[in-house]
Amino acid sequence: MIEASGRSVFVSELQFSVEEWAGERGPLIGLHGHLGAAHLFNGLGNLLAPAWRLLAFDQRGRGLADDGRGGGHAVPQSAVRIAAVVTGA
Repeated sequence: MIEASGRSVFVSELQFSVEEWAGERGPLIGLHGHLGAAHLFNGLGNLLAPAWRLLAFDQRGRGLADDGRGGGHAVPQSAVRIAAVVTGA
């Protein structure tokens, strides 16, 4: 079993908690549902590593991520945050 490494990434002054399982291919992005959190990907990350790199992060207002009042939760804003987390991770 490979343990995830955890860290924080800041995007537009909001803090996101990122869990990463190192791997040779990827990355694959784990996006949890409305009431989820990054830790829900622990089992999958352990199964995929070390063949695949998996990044899972707490989406805005969930888990250890900042809520950041205002700014929106719409798909375009979420896509920008996801891209920033992936490129900054």
